[in-house]
Amino acid sequence: MKNSFYFRFFAFFLFVALALFFTACSEKSDTVNLIPEDAQIVMTLDLQSLGVKGKLQDLGELPSLSFLKDELKSEDPRVSEFFDKLMKDAKSTGIDFAQQAYIYGVVSEYSSGGVLLSLKDAGKFEAFLKEIYALEDETFEKSDKGKNSFVALSDMYCIGWNNSSALLSFFTDSESTENSIDKNAELMNPETVSPLTNNKQFKQFNAKKKDIGFWIDLGIYNEIQEFVPDVDVTMPYNFTDCYMDMCVNFEKDEVKTTVASYLSDEAKEWMKMYYAVGKDFNTKIIDVFSEKSLFLITSKFNPDIDMNDLMGMMKSQLESAGMSNDETEQLENILKEVDILLKEMGGSFVINLSDIENGIMPTPHASIAFDIKNSTTPRDYVKKLCVEHDDVIKEIDTHFEMELGLYTMYIYIDNNLGVVTLDHKVLENLVSGKSEKPNLTASPLGDKIKKYGNYGYLEMNLERYPSWVSPMLQSIPYASLAIDFLNYYDYVEFYSVNDYDGEMILKMKNVEHNSFYTYLLSIDAVITKALNF
Repeated sequence: MKNSFYFRFFAFFLFVALALFFTACSEKSDTVNLIPEDAQIVMTLDLQSLGVKGKLQDLGELPSLSFLKDELKSEDPRVSEFFDKLMKDAKSTGIDFAQQAYIYGVVSEYSSGGVLLSLKDAGKFEAFLKEIYALEDETFEKSDKGKNSFVALSDMYCIGWNNSSALLSFFTDSESTENSIDKNAELMNPETVSPLTNNKQFKQFNAKKKDIGFWIDLGIYNEIQEFVPDVDVTMPYNFTDCYMDMCVNFEKDEVKTTVASYLSDEAKEWMKMYYAVGKDFNTKIIDVFSEKSLFLITSKFNPDIDMNDLMGMMKSQLESAGMSNDETEQLENILKEVDILLKEMGGSFVINLSDIENGIMPTPHASIAFDIKNSTTPRDYVKKLCVEHDDVIKEIDTHFEMELGLYTMYIYIDNNLGVVTLDHKVLENLVSGKSEKPNLTASPLGDKIKKYGNYGYLEMNLERYPSWVSPMLQSIPYASLAIDFLNYYDYVEFYSVNDYDGEMILKMKNVEHNSFYTYLLSIDAVITKALNF
């Protein structure tokens, strides 16, 4: 079939990506009931919301898409005319863009998956497929089975449709076009396949209806264990009845992502024994940092976690993977030292980048700080390194210094605090016993650290970086793409809401219309500039 399958596959999805908008609402579709019960991964798209927020009917005017249209026109005017027509009248496809679209996957020895769309007019959808075939001068061969119609794109891929739904499916174990049609027909028949909507957690996830959603059955791990021989990691419990979902919503000036976990009672009991997340964050460890931060990660962990069983499992897996006894023993000794060091820590740590100093090489003012219960063990460990690597690390009166090429790393340890830093100002504050003023604790970021404990922040606004950073990026051809992209973004932050759930906020600047449209503009800016290189 020459390369016609690839063209039709590309044409179908390029159109769906560019033309997600609607003009009239309709009854709620039951297309979701065609997702089979054994699907472990599902992605949902709210086509109606994305189309309105993204102003996708106007996207053809963006420079990058105008370039694509010109390229298509020069390659084949028929293709260009085809896409122009679809962009002007998306309803001519018969697809109902007022409904959710679903993409799902079944991971097993022979994986499969599909894309589900709701239809408003099956006749128009069939005409749409025929036009795609005609562009490649290929014969459109349709098969009918009851109320459903089918077209095989290849031995593995098939499109099936009826009056309400369309399913593009793939099967890695299909050996012929007839076989792919039969398999698709089985999925299109609600009497032969139990739907995933029988799953309580998936049903709750589907009811959230955000712009984009991801749902995963963590039992997929059990499946991988069975058919991938190289993956052999024994866990103290399996992941049956454990799920995660992620929902992305494009709001006015930010993109909000929520992540939720749903664990079985068995998994929760295991986590009580081995849970690595602590309960409280010690904010005193951020007093030494200035209120400004370009990159920040704080975390609270449980230093008293029992690592014996975990080390035993790791040792067993390494031995089964072919690691020698000497190598396994050496790694086990390292893990024991790590365990001892963990027991001396208080359970809070921070990674912070406060500035970037210009010089022969840019010097990041980066630091790692952690609270400790007793300084004896960590200090003895660093002193041991001084003996073993005296050409690299040395003990000074108040601290340790490690030479790293053009940089010097400082290690400071007292009875309650340990700091590893490239920032000499931080070291000076530690040695003198001073707190930086104003410091991170009293800043808006500090308020969020106190609230969440597990918190992350990345500054994306180049105006808040040193003045030399932007010109430096501009002077590097492909790095300058970052400037065009970052012009639309302010910052990104993520934090844990509780032990099982978290959120991420991507804050926009120079917002036009809303965050989704602004996101599309940022992608267009990068593509347009890249095309001009």
